[in-house]
Order: sequence, then C-alpha cells, then structure tokens
Amino acid sequence: MRQVSRRTYDGPPTIGYLTSGIGDDISRAIWQGVIETTEKRGAGLFTFVGGFLRDAEGFAAQSNIAYSLATAPKLEGLITWASSIGGLVSQDDINAFHRHYQPLPTVSIALPLPDIPALMLDGYQGMRELLVHLIEAHGYHRLAFIRGPETHYYAQERYRAYVDVLADYSIPFDPRLVSPSLAWSRNAGRQAVQLLFEERALRAGSDVQALVAASDWQAHGAWSALQAYGLRVPEDVALVGVNDNRESRVSTPPLTSVALPYRELGQMAVETLLTLLDGGQVNAFTTLDARLTLRQSCGCADADLEGAAVPPAPPVNPPVSTCAGR
Repeated sequence: MRQVSRRTYDGPPTIGYLTSGIGDDISRAIWQGVIETTEKRGAGLFTFVGGFLRDAEGFAAQSNIAYSLATAPKLEGLITWASSIGGLVSQDDINAFHRHYQPLPTVSIALPLPDIPALMLDGYQGMRELLVHLIEAHGYHRLAFIRGPETHYYAQERYRAYVDVLADYSIPFDPRLVSPSLAWSRNAGRQAVQLLFEERALRAGSDVQALVAASDWQAHGAWSALQAYGLRVPEDVALVGVNDNRESRVSTPPLTSVALPYRELGQMAVETLLTLLDGGQVNAFTTLDARLTLRQSCGCADADLEGAAVPPAPPVNPPVSTCAGR
C-alpha cells in the first residue's frame, strides 16, 4: 500500500498522534512506543488527546475538540489509535471521522480503515489459546463469557474465538453463560457477575467453572463482585482476562491473561508512517501476536507456571521500508 507524501521540504518530519487517552497501562504503552521511536528517528511529535467519539458520559465528548487541531499546515503525517477513538461508534462513523484528515498520510493502530495501512493485534488467536488452556489443562467445560462493546472490533474477535472454540471441542453453546455486550470497565464485570449468579441463578463450580472476561478491567470488576458473593478465585470459579495490565500482575492471586504488544504497536506505527513519508511501500495490514500469560487465577499451581509465559512471536508481514536506519 502506498499513500502520497505531503512533504515539501527537507528536514525531520512532524507527525501527529490521535489517542483517546494516555492515562492507563495500554494507552501509556502505545504512547511510549510512539515517543521513543520519534525521538530515535529525529521526528517531531504532537499528541492530540481526546476521548471516545460521541461519549455521552458527562462532558467527556468536549475533549474531542483536540482532534480538530490535527490539521496544522506543518503536520506531515498522522498516527491514529483508531480502535480506542471509535470504540463506541459504528465502523462507518469511524471511517467518516478519519476522512476529514485526507490526504494526510495516516497509519491506523488496531483498526482497519479504508486505504490506510493498519497495525493489528491477533486478539482472536490469543483468546483461542486462553480458552483451549482452560479446557485442556483444567478440564473446564462450563465457560462463562463477559462480552465487550458491541461496536468494538476486538471485542467481537474475542467473542468469535469463544464461539469457535466451543464448537471445536463439541461443547454446547449455552446463552445463559454469555453476558450482553458491555463496556470496557470494572462496573461491567460487576454487572456480569450479578447477571450470572443472581438474576440467572447459576451456580459456581457446576454451572460456571470459569469466567472469561474480554478485558482485564472487566475481570477485576468481576473479581470484586465474586468476593461479595463469597466466591473464591480460583477455588470456586476460575477467572481470566485480556490485556495483562499492571493490576493483573499484582492481584492475589495474579490474573491469567493475554498480553498484547502495545508498546511495539506504537514503535511500528511511527516506522510505518516515516516509510510512507519517505515514499516507501508498506503492507496494508501488519499483525502482531498476542502472548498467553498463565498465573494462578485460572487454577494453575506455581509449579505449573515455570516457563508458561511464551515470548511474543515476531510480527507477521513487517512493512517494507526504504528509510535509512531501519
């Protein structure tokens, strides 16, 4: 894939980065990767911190005025963490939002956009490996699932993996074990536990052997709700998540999760954009692998965890670059 560079003079380029936040583990990791690589390559960087598009919570949407500033004449390229910005709107809406920046050379992080190279995460495979571990290593077949936002690409990929793995292991799909689409939040995890164990009156250990959250934030909320019901992790019900955030590593017991290479996403996004600005060719899609990180919350004993965290594989289809210093 190739976009037309807007460069009209020699010297270090100035690029912009659109993000819905820089305050949590994930957003900081991506931002750190962006900063490190722009500094290393001598590029200038402006960061435009807004929020979710059409966020109805309080006055949060007012911060999105920051995105309108990313059209400054000297801004030569753009990186957008599109999956975070558009997490609450449809694909058509997020496509329309990014059309405002044409013809500025742009790279998307974690979401496919028309005619824009995208750096993707293999969230589907990471969730598959997590579910297969629960089935094969622990013998769990009653797997409850907390879904993410209905319009979020990776939320749907993780749920698709859940449905596919059940089918692959001939485990009947039980709609009582699946929550409706919920936000990426602790409160969503608490809501899901209330739904499963109170409204649907399911029993831990028999009806629900393991609770699979689409994100660690949901998992931590579910954990606090399980404790309120007097349920122990993993003795009464196993609990796992996705994102491997800092809280997951220090909780008691530590949370089994799927780690995603967010810092590498930021680094590669800058390199890909600089390649475009130099007139080089890049791939339409580049996918980075997830890594299953086993801890005690799934039921693994300490002795089972030695060497359990497998180093991440190199990215698939790395971008072809003509930039010096790559």
